Amino acid sequence: MLFAFLADRQHDRVLSQDKWERVGREADAARSQFLRALGEEVASLRSLANALGTVDGLTQSVFDRSVRGAFEGHASVIQAELNPGFQTVLAGPPVAFEGGAASTPERMADGAGPGLLLQALPDAALSGLVQGADGRRILTARSPFLEYSNGNVSLAGTLTLYLDLKDILRKSGIPDPAGQTDFVVTFEQSPAGAKEIVQGEWDMDASPAYVTDVPLPSGRWAILARPAAGWELSFREKLPYRSVLLVIGALIMMPTLVANWYAIERHRTLEEQNAAKARLSSVLKNMPVAVCTYTMPPGQTAPGPDDTIRFFNRDACLRIWGVEAAEAEAEAALLWKTGPHDDYRENFLRILGESAQDLTPWHFSWPIRLKDGARKWIDGRGHPMRLSDGSTRWFNLIVDASAEMEISAELERQKELASLAQKNDSLGKLTGGVAHDFNNLLAVIMGNQELLREELEQDFERRPELREFVDNSLLATERGADLTRKMLSFARRARLEPAVFDLNAIVRETSAWAGRTMPESIRLEFDLGGELPPVRIDRGSTENALLNLMVNARDAMPGGGVLSISTAVVTLHPGARICSEEGLEPGRYLRLTVSDTGEGIPAEILSRVFEPFFTTKPPASGSGLGLSMVHGFMKQSGGCVRVASMAGGGTSFQLFFPALAAAEPVLPEVPVTRPPDGNGKTCILLAEDEADVRHVLMSTLIREGYDVIEAENGEIALDIFRQSPAIDLLLTDIVMPGSMTGIDLAGAARALVPDLPVIMLSGYAAGEVGDGQWQTSGDLHLTKPVSRRKLLAAVAGALSQRDAALSPGAAGES
Repeated sequence: MLFAFLADRQHDRVLSQDKWERVGREADAARSQFLRALGEEVASLRSLANALGTVDGLTQSVFDRSVRGAFEGHASVIQAELNPGFQTVLAGPPVAFEGGAASTPERMADGAGPGLLLQALPDAALSGLVQGADGRRILTARSPFLEYSNGNVSLAGTLTLYLDLKDILRKSGIPDPAGQTDFVVTFEQSPAGAKEIVQGEWDMDASPAYVTDVPLPSGRWAILARPAAGWELSFREKLPYRSVLLVIGALIMMPTLVANWYAIERHRTLEEQNAAKARLSSVLKNMPVAVCTYTMPPGQTAPGPDDTIRFFNRDACLRIWGVEAAEAEAEAALLWKTGPHDDYRENFLRILGESAQDLTPWHFSWPIRLKDGARKWIDGRGHPMRLSDGSTRWFNLIVDASAEMEISAELERQKELASLAQKNDSLGKLTGGVAHDFNNLLAVIMGNQELLREELEQDFERRPELREFVDNSLLATERGADLTRKMLSFARRARLEPAVFDLNAIVRETSAWAGRTMPESIRLEFDLGGELPPVRIDRGSTENALLNLMVNARDAMPGGGVLSISTAVVTLHPGARICSEEGLEPGRYLRLTVSDTGEGIPAEILSRVFEPFFTTKPPASGSGLGLSMVHGFMKQSGGCVRVASMAGGGTSFQLFFPALAAAEPVLPEVPVTRPPDGNGKTCILLAEDEADVRHVLMSTLIREGYDVIEAENGEIALDIFRQSPAIDLLLTDIVMPGSMTGIDLAGAARALVPDLPVIMLSGYAAGEVGDGQWQTSGDLHLTKPVSRRKLLAAVAGALSQRDAALSPGAAGES
């Protein structure tokens, strides 16, 4: 009997738990039906407002007919009221409220006249609860109207709907038609207000009740439910189980123990389920994702107004979309308004349609725009299932992917920059090699043309056209040499002669003479910063870069405009974007900016403007090497050039030069003088691997009276030098076949004769041999092709410097 008693008590607890859960389900169902009924009336009000907003000339008869059509069969609708111009117009008898008379309605004329031109706003709002004169509880729903008149917009009034709360609750199953459950509906106007019972009658403090809140903006509503017969179990409810206990107890006690164990386990399972629900709720609340369900009605494969969304972690909706979960659940279209848009929307709808049709999971990333204008990227994925009524429901995970998309975009941009740098490096190597070989060819042409000119000097008076032929050939050779210099500048192999300069002074002087080439329709503006620190730059290359940019700006403004030139000191901090993109060291830089108000550069070609031979000018209007030369010169100078442009919005180039902490002394230039004639006793060792170039150089020097010993590479030249230590000057190419370069040759020769004058020749016209820089302080450097005059002047100058250093006066001074 003890076991039977314990089993009976345990079963009572189980039945009580089941009764609590049943009442909770009925209360939740009543709440959902109540919200759905209100939603239908608000939707009908919105439809009526939209319909009235499209009527041109609203009249009383049209209003009455529209109200009847919108709310036919809606028993809960007591009255519809329109307040255009804040004058009450009813579709039927006025509604009287407790404590005040009904408003006196006015009827709109049905005769001729323009009527009202109204536009309904998209939102309708529920207001508070009022008491009718006949005792009915009345809910009101209002939709505002705008009036358009002579281009002005003003608030014209409202469309009001009076709803019978009792009828709305009846549709929600309150009171319970089966009489099994008692319901009480309470309402609080504000958190500090008194709680008012609007439906049902029983003492809420007498026994516990299942409470479910109703999320309405007009106040705090709650539905309380309890069994009609109370929570106590009746004898009839207990009888079946007790009868079984009696039978089982009479037969055997074991079933009693099993039943007791089963009841205990079931209770434990319920506790574990509740604990799991609590843990899951805590996890979802702290997850950086939104977990929700999205449901489409049967036969629908695209978002529509009847779709529903439910969030498991409601805070995530506000965090991701900036919309309260209650608002999104009441109207799923609010989330669609944030995005996706344009092509993203088309692709998303296609993927979502395929998922709805084939029941396949979907995954998509798209941008959204929040109410405050902020832009976000979100990434979502969902798994669909078909419900018994044919509707489609997805279980979705949505995450804010803005940070990941920014990182991905930055990685893609860095990839493009690396690809561009690799491309430019390859082009630079190719350009430098081609220019070196081309310079050797030009050296042969120029040397032979100068020798020919000297041979034909006596025939020029008799045949002047010969002089013109030779001079034109030499001019063409010089133009070719200029072209290779631009190519070498792009390849960063142009020979620079840096010195300390005031950048403002160079800008003023260059702009002074270059500005004269500008048409009167272009206005020059200057904004040169004061007290700029000095910079170490090659003056000629700097002037050429500025001139290139000014000419490009002129060509970009055929109809005139403003060309602005400015200088300023900027500090690049560690981690600055320009440092990582251009490989600059943090520190102070001088920024030279050249801007125009011209046509601008289209975005699709902006990244190619520094490519060699790329130009948008007509044929024969430019070589396409101007900007690539500027780019190479700036990189070789330890700085960079940046461009910003927009089609139709002008272009701005910025040149960044490393600033010096203080002015550095400039080494004085050694004057180069040429002796009247070679004395025939000066011996020059010529090391050059190109036979044609070597022959031209030998011919030029021999004609001037020098003794020349030739060698085709560095090893042969060094052997000759060891055998002939009386050599006065070494003239050597830098890049030669074999293991010894011209630099190695000069070092080995100076190990034997320390004061040996050396003149370096290079087809690169740079300080580079392969990938290494050569620094030979005090030596003369000549760029192929070298003219006869420059070659002889360099030889004479080198010998003069040696003689000056070896003179007794120089020795005494030292």
